[in-house]
Amino acid sequence: MAHYEKWFRSVFLPGSIFIYSLTFNVLLKMETLDPESHQIREVYAHFGLAIYLAQCVEQAIILNLIFFDLYPTAVSSNQDNKTWSDRFDKFEATEMKRTMGMLIKRLKNAGETTEAIELKLDEVLSNRNWLSHGYFNDRALDFTFEDGRTKMISELEVMQTLFREVDKMISEVTMPVARRYGLTEEMLDQMKSVMLKEHKLKSARS
Repeated sequence: MAHYEKWFRSVFLPGSIFIYSLTFNVLLKMETLDPESHQIREVYAHFGLAIYLAQCVEQAIILNLIFFDLYPTAVSSNQDNKTWSDRFDKFEATEMKRTMGMLIKRLKNAGETTEAIELKLDEVLSNRNWLSHGYFNDRALDFTFEDGRTKMISELEVMQTLFREVDKMISEVTMPVARRYGLTEEMLDQMKSVMLKEHKLKSARS
């Protein structure tokens, strides 16, 4: 269990899509606004959700690399918890520093992706880079009127769907391997429950 808690806390939970539902609807319902202000807020919310889901894909890639690259050698060497923890931290720190493009290249080189996933990954990278580096600049005029903002929301929803789809595709490759290493759904639920309880206790103290 200790081996799994390490990656669950730093990789699986931050990239878990269930989290967005805890914040996205709240953002849209925070207060009563005039229609224009509400739509502007909705654009920001959908943009934020799209960026979040793109990061979920990054985390899904890192999780895949953990089980296809790190685990095979780490588990076979029967390391103690301290050695495993140090090795995991080093692996994670290295992968977290990589750009999405570098992570996608790493995933493709691992040889565990299908042609369909690889095509989708190229699309993910293009969309993610657009969101990060030029989206609002390219949509500056659209953002100033209602129909333009409606178009922005629609295309952001399309990107969200893409990111969710690719996250799911990668996870469907990763999780069967994780289960072969002994990671069960019950263990995931248990770790999730423990972390949420810890977070609530910490928030109550602050």
